[in-house]
Amino acid sequence: MKTSPRFVWKSRFFGCLGVLLSAALAGAESPVIESIQVHDTNLVVSAHVPEGTVRVTLESRERLREGAWTPVAVQRLDGRGGRVHFQTR
Repeated sequence: MKTSPRFVWKSRFFGCLGVLLSAALAGAESPVIESIQVHDTNLVVSAHVPEGTVRVTLESRERLREGAWTPVAVQRLDGRGGRVHFQTR
């Protein structure tokens, strides 16, 4: 039996999605994931990042409670804060 690529993709990202957001200033408010959407075979993650954030890294792993987190995408910011969007396949 053949596993559909969409099933593999969904199980990997929905079961094991993580976002690591790095703030440049100590004591900055916490970043917040605002939405996770599926568009065909793409996953779109939107997050609000606080002022002072200069880098945002989207990470995932194969299993929910085990395995290493691996970077999927990185965005560099100017520190003004606001909303960021990641789109992955």
